[in-house]
Amino acid sequence: MPKIVLKEAKVLKHILTNKCTRKCSYCITRNVHEEQETDLSRVEVLYRSISNLHPDIMLTGGEPLLADHFCDIADLAGKNFNRVFLTTQNEMALYYSVCFKMFRAITFSIHDNPERYKVLNGATVYAAVMADKYFYELPYMLKDAGFAGLTINEDQRSQDRFNECLLMAEPEIKDFSIRINRRGRCMNDTIMIMPDLSIINDFSNYL
Repeated sequence: MPKIVLKEAKVLKHILTNKCTRKCSYCITRNVHEEQETDLSRVEVLYRSISNLHPDIMLTGGEPLLADHFCDIADLAGKNFNRVFLTTQNEMALYYSVCFKMFRAITFSIHDNPERYKVLNGATVYAAVMADKYFYELPYMLKDAGFAGLTINEDQRSQDRFNECLLMAEPEIKDFSIRINRRGRCMNDTIMIMPDLSIINDFSNYL
């Protein structure tokens, strides 16, 4: 594993697991087949050592809520970082508030009909869709459903539909953000997700 220059990151992205209820072909963990047992003491050392370099971390996967010791890891993140973000496709993030007060914001990945989802827990929740799921009315629909913004993600298998999105006029909606996320970097440069901390828990090269 190569040495990572952590100062390049604005938000650290910790991939907790490759477990997921879906098998999306574009998932960044699709080629990962094995996981090691989570060592919480090593995660704590890792978080403590890198949190002074960057204050923010995103917990993701796979589906991070399926990770072993998810609550413990989230608690460690909350104790070591100023802001903790969660990326999930688990609907409980939209409905239950108690477990999610530790997160500054949640990004909810929408895989099917967006009309079925509403944010009911008062949390700051952003929607994320692949470019082929985007249509002009979607931001208005999500705003009415309680979402704080939308990220349109590039499908790394094909750029045709993504380029169509770039050509669409982005609607101006008060108190609602729209981001175009191209291969891990938002087009407005507010967030660069780099580097990834892999689910392999040998963190020697990061310490």
